[in-house]
This record gives sequence, structure tokens and C-alpha cells, in this order.
Amino acid sequence: MSIFKTLNFKITILLTAIILIIISLSYCTNYYIIKQNEEAITVSMENTINIYKEQIETTVNQVSYYISSILGNNSDIEKMSFIEKNSYDYNICRTNLYTMLMRDANYYSNIDTIYVHFENTNEYVIFTKGDYYKCMDYIKAQNSSVFGKWYPARYNGDYMLISTLKFDDNIDIGVMLNLNDIIKPFKNKNSKNSNIIFSDFTNTVLATSLQSQEIATAAVSAKSSSTFKHKNEEYVSISKRSETMGLDITFVASKKTMYENISFIKTFTYTSLLLIMACLLIYLLALNKILMEPLRKITNALNKLSAGNQNIIIKEKFIYEFDIIKNAINNMSHKIFLLQESTKKQNESLRISEVKRLRLQMNP
Repeated sequence: MSIFKTLNFKITILLTAIILIIISLSYCTNYYIIKQNEEAITVSMENTINIYKEQIETTVNQVSYYISSILGNNSDIEKMSFIEKNSYDYNICRTNLYTMLMRDANYYSNIDTIYVHFENTNEYVIFTKGDYYKCMDYIKAQNSSVFGKWYPARYNGDYMLISTLKFDDNIDIGVMLNLNDIIKPFKNKNSKNSNIIFSDFTNTVLATSLQSQEIATAAVSAKSSSTFKHKNEEYVSISKRSETMGLDITFVASKKTMYENISFIKTFTYTSLLLIMACLLIYLLALNKILMEPLRKITNALNKLSAGNQNIIIKEKFIYEFDIIKNAINNMSHKIFLLQESTKKQNESLRISEVKRLRLQMNP
């Protein structure tokens, strides 16, 4: 008999088909869930970088509003523009102005340096949290013609965000924000995902919350919304341009960290598939033990019975349904055996009677 016609083969094919269907459905479901999670992560990154950008720009705009309101809120600046330099009143106004700049710079913690420049007297009133004379030389050397805009510039080993406002063609008020101070809150966040990079429009890293400068350089060099590799580890980066500050803000995170949930989904799915396949294999083995083995023994018994061997007794215990069949076969075999024995006895009795009859005929 062909193996393809056996019940065992058909059951195996059926279970294999079920396994393939389950694997296909699981793969499709897993693929859909992963894609949904990837899209959610991308949207989350977009929202995060937008929130960070708004927070940083809000801080910068507050400083912009402050320096634009200095002239209207301080009469000492106006007095110094027309009273005699180094006079008593001039020095009083200069001291008051310096005190105000120091107070306001401490209030706006991101301000590193703030100054007022009087062009008619070439007088500078400067408050800085760094070295005064270095700062004075730097401000004088700038001689910037860019007014009313923020732009990044290097100063004393750090990058500053600088803005200068011009009033009445005589008074310049400038402020310098240390980008490391602006980014400091993101360094302090206890989160693997809070990695921010400031870079100029030529992809030069100005400040970063990352410990590795190499990763920061690779991130700003990568295209927006992209992945890149560094030392065999993948990272995800997304950038937003801030026209307010004149620089790019890049959010970067380890892909392994960002996709922890997706890795869990993959592991869970593959583990579930292995468990399902193991369960089906166990089921197939159990089915072979429970179903196919009794069928083989019953089939063998019937074949022997049909071949003329009537002394067939199936002794094994099976499940209820097969026990009924087994008992029926045993009963049928026993009845056939009894019938044959009865037939033999009748034939023997007939033979003996016939012999006696013949003897009587031969010897009357």
C-alpha cells in the first residue's frame, strides 16, 4: 500500500499545513506590529525634537525680549550717551548699569556675557561670567555688522550664541549665551533618549549632551531622519533647523534603546512560534501513540484474520473507542475459532459414523 494513502501521512500533511498557516499569520502580524511601532517611534522622535526646539527657542526668545527692553527700562543708558565721559554722574550711571547687567545675567542663567557699547565714546560696560579682559578683547574684535539675529561663534574654547541690537545708531547691546549651558539640562536628564546636539549649517558640532564627540559628529553628518552606524552600533538621528538661533538641533539615540519594545515583540513572536511548533510536534507524537499505533495493531490483526489465522487476541489496552473495536475483533475471532472447532467435531463425528456404516455393510 502506498504511504501517500495512509492516515498517518494525511494527518502529518494536515498538521504541517496548519503550522505553515500559523507561521505565516504570525509573521504578517509581527511585521505589521513592528511597522506600527517604528512609525510610532518616528512620530515620538519628531514630537520630542519639536518640544526640545520649542523649549530652547523660548529661552532664547526670552533673552531677546529682555535685551530689546533694556533701553526703555534703564535711564542710565540714555544719560551715558550724552553726559561727559568719566564725570561723576557718568561713573554713577556706569556703576548702576553694571549692577543691573550683573543682576539680570544671574537671573537669566543662560547668559554668559552681556554688554552695552556706546559708539560715540567707544565705552563698553560688560558683565561676564568668564575672564573679563578676554571677553573685552573678543567683543572688540567681533565688530559684527549682524544686528537683530542670533548666530553661533567660538569663544574661549566654547561656542556661544551671540545677538546684538543697535539703538539710535549709537548704542549697541549684545548678549552671549553659552551653548553648553543651554544644553546642560538635557545632560542632567536621566534618560537614554535625551541626547541633543547643536551644530551650525556646515555640520560642525557646537555643543552636545552626548559623551562621545565622534557619535555627535556622525549624527550631524547623517541626513535628517536617518540611521547611522558607529563602532558596530546603530543610532537614529533626526534634525530640525532653528532659524531663530541660526543652528541645527539634532536628536540622536541608540537604535537598540529606541527599539527595545520591537526587539521584545520579535523575541516574543519567535519564541511563541517555537512553542507552537513544539506543541504541534508533541501532539503529532501523541497522536501517533494514541491513534496510529492502535490502528496498526488492529489492521495487522484483521489481516491475519483474513489470512486464515483465527486465533487472534489483541491484548493491549487502547482508548475507549479503539477498545470497542478491539473487543469486537477479539469476540469475532473467538466465535470463528469456536465455529471452526464445532465444525471439526461435527465432521469427525460424521466421519466415524460413515466408517461404522461401511463396516456393517462389509460384515453383516
